[in-house]
Amino acid sequence: MRALGLADERIMTSEQKLHLVERELAFVRAEYQEYLSAISHDIAGPLRTMSAFSEIIASQNAESFDAETKRHFDFIIAVAADGKRMLDGIFSGTLA
Repeated sequence: MRALGLADERIMTSEQKLHLVERELAFVRAEYQEYLSAISHDIAGPLRTMSAFSEIIASQNAESFDAETKRHFDFIIAVAADGKRMLDGIFSGTLA
């Protein structure tokens, strides 16, 4: 009977440890998601700014740009959009 009591005690201790680890894991996951959200926001901001200013400059000066300059601005705008899509792809599954 004593062995059964020790086994029950070990099970209870293991369950308590498991519960504690699950709570710690939930806390770490929440912190991780908060961190990823901040990173996403910090990276997306400059991409939006780069894209917006490039679009403004390109639209206001389109007639004075030669073909190469227009291509450069189109490239900047496309790269910013690609960066935003990559961020969305990376963080959408993680933050869900």
